[in-house]
Amino acid sequence: MSAHEVVIPVIGSRIHKDHGYALYSAIKQALNVKDDFWSDVLLRQVNGREVSDHMLELTTTSHCVLRTTSYQKARKLQRLAHRSVSLLKEKTRVNITFGRPTTLIVEPHPDFKFRIITIKSKTGLRGNKALFRAKIERRLADAGINYDRLDIHVWKWILCHNLIGGYEVRIYGVDSESSIRLQSECIFAKTSMGAGFAERI
Repeated sequence: MSAHEVVIPVIGSRIHKDHGYALYSAIKQALNVKDDFWSDVLLRQVNGREVSDHMLELTTTSHCVLRTTSYQKARKLQRLAHRSVSLLKEKTRVNITFGRPTTLIVEPHPDFKFRIITIKSKTGLRGNKALFRAKIERRLADAGINYDRLDIHVWKWILCHNLIGGYEVRIYGVDSESSIRLQSECIFAKTSMGAGFAERI
C-alpha cells in the first residue's frame, strides 16, 4: 500500500483557528470534482501563530497538508497551486492563496499523535477517559493497526472565549504497514469521537 502527501504553502494575513471545515469546503469548490473524489482525502489544518482566541497569523512556514492513497488524486490536488479562496466563519471573512504544492511519498514512521475534539468540560473528559481509551483500542483493533503502546491525555483549547475539550492520542511502536494505513486512512472517521489527522512525532 502507498500513500501520497500534498504539502501546499498558504499565503495571506490571517486565518480562523477553527478553519478545518471551511477550508475543506473551499478546496472542494475550487477543484470542482465529484463528491466521491474526497472519500480518502485527509486534511491537516493550516499552521500559524496564535494572535487571539479565534485567529491565527499566517507565516512563511504556514501550509496545509492533504493525504490520499491515490496518485491520480494527488496530481489533481496540485491544481490548487496559485488559486485564491475565501473563508467565512463567525461573520469574519479571510482570503488566502495557495502556493506551489510539493507531493511526497508517505514513509513509514513508528510514533503518531491525534487530537480528537469531544467538546465537553474538562471534568467530564477526565471521567470518560477510560471509556474513550476502550473505544480507541477497539477502533485500532478493527482497523488492524499494530502498535506497542497507547497514551491518552486530556487537552483544552480556547476558541472564541469558549473552552473546547478533547483528547490527544499518542501511539508508539507502529509497524511499517500499519504506519502507512494510519497516515492515509480515516481510522477515526464516522464515529462519535470525530476524526483525527495522524501527525508524526
